[in-house]
Amino acid sequence: MKCKYEKLNGHCRRKALDNSNRGYCLLHEGWNHKNEEETKEEFYREIEEGETDFEGCILPEVNLSGKKIDGFGISFYKATIKGDIYFNDARIEGFVGFYGATIEGNAWFSNTTIKGQLIFTWAIIKGLVLIVKTTVEEHASFDGATIKSIAVYPSTKFTALTFKHAKFEDIRAEENACRMAKITQERLGNRASADYHLYREKVAKRKQKRCIWRYLELPIQYIFRYGTHWWGILFTWFLVAFGSAFAYWFGNGIAMANEIIGISSSSSFFDFLYSFLNCLYFSSVITTFGYGDFHPVGSFKLLATFEAIFGTFMWAVFIAIFTRKYAR
Repeated sequence: MKCKYEKLNGHCRRKALDNSNRGYCLLHEGWNHKNEEETKEEFYREIEEGETDFEGCILPEVNLSGKKIDGFGISFYKATIKGDIYFNDARIEGFVGFYGATIEGNAWFSNTTIKGQLIFTWAIIKGLVLIVKTTVEEHASFDGATIKSIAVYPSTKFTALTFKHAKFEDIRAEENACRMAKITQERLGNRASADYHLYREKVAKRKQKRCIWRYLELPIQYIFRYGTHWWGILFTWFLVAFGSAFAYWFGNGIAMANEIIGISSSSSFFDFLYSFLNCLYFSSVITTFGYGDFHPVGSFKLLATFEAIFGTFMWAVFIAIFTRKYAR
């Protein structure tokens, strides 16, 4: 009887175990210490026979060190590896896929050549990922993965490397990994992806600083986005302009703002609207070009001074970020 495990492209072709309640084969049933050696033998026997699809399998380990895998590649889609995976000195003619897999040990890639992609998208890696002196000729993706720690040495060659939406337990590893991903994306001219990894690199670096500096840098992160986005600056500008306008209106801080010249109206709402729009006009103008035809009174001159300095700084930063993002 065939294994009843349902894969993406149909049922598993392996023979089901006689004592399996679910009708699964040895590699899908899951191993225990009693059948560990038997599971290893079955896995490596299939490797020698050219099998490369291990979707959903539950394996004690994966040790392909020194192996050469021909064809399109090898897949461990949503597999569970209870121990380590080793690809040291291996040569894979296609891709290496651990999409959605769970690896409870470490992942070792040393002197490895992968002609296709290296895929750890949405994988859970509970140990260390070590990649050194390895060549990945296509995209290496850790998008959405959960990683305890990762060390990617500069001797490794990637065409592209991404960590979009990946979660790291080790902040320093996140900083280094995102920096390397940023470099690969800049080399490819993918500016949006490079900015994404630059932002994550800077956030990870901020989190490693001492407590007071870590929190003082928060405005740079959330408002200026470390120079990767301009919309935070515009949002902050609008927030300050409207907030200051309300303060001017509430405290009668703008001379002549409440006087309606040449218009007769008994509507209190119209009076409020007219007065507030004058305050908003003044608040907007002072953060861009100057006073306009209104002027503040009393202590509101301090607020106007703050807005003038704030507006000059924010527009300079906005132009710099906008130019950096689009002129390049």
